[in-house]
Amino acid sequence: MIKIKDFSFSYLGENNKSLDKINLSIDKGEFIVINGNSGCGKSTLALCIAGFLKDKGQISGSLAIDGVDIFSQEIFDISKKVGIIQQDPEGQICTLRVKNEVAFGLENLMVSRKEIHEKIEYFSKMIGIENLLERDIFSLSGGEKQKVAIASVMAMEPEILIFDEP
Repeated sequence: MIKIKDFSFSYLGENNKSLDKINLSIDKGEFIVINGNSGCGKSTLALCIAGFLKDKGQISGSLAIDGVDIFSQEIFDISKKVGIIQQDPEGQICTLRVKNEVAFGLENLMVSRKEIHEKIEYFSKMIGIENLLERDIFSLSGGEKQKVAIASVMAMEPEILIFDEP
């Protein structure tokens, strides 16, 4: 599913590589943990896999999902396959109400209203935020915001789910 071969990445304007010759193969259904010291590139790798760093730096090697190079795809197409929950949930929240946040990605994927409501109900119950759906995002605790971010990404049902510093 994910194949990374001799992949290196450095941010624009930086001389040092954030990632240097990474080799990794992850098959469908596998659950992996990547750990390391702060600043070692874990978040950069996660953002590269999710397609967020396209055109944000120099790359070499390959990073592919199902045989397709990540950097040759548009973020919209990548988001159908890869979901990422970032370490700071506020950094990915786009709306003011919990229910709207869970619906946001689905609306962008042009999912029908009926299916959006079904997914909001299902994933909010799965994550345990059904009691928060009518709340204002900024009234939530940090942990509640993180749960909302998880529900909003899971509702899009990506094949790959990345948790950055869960």
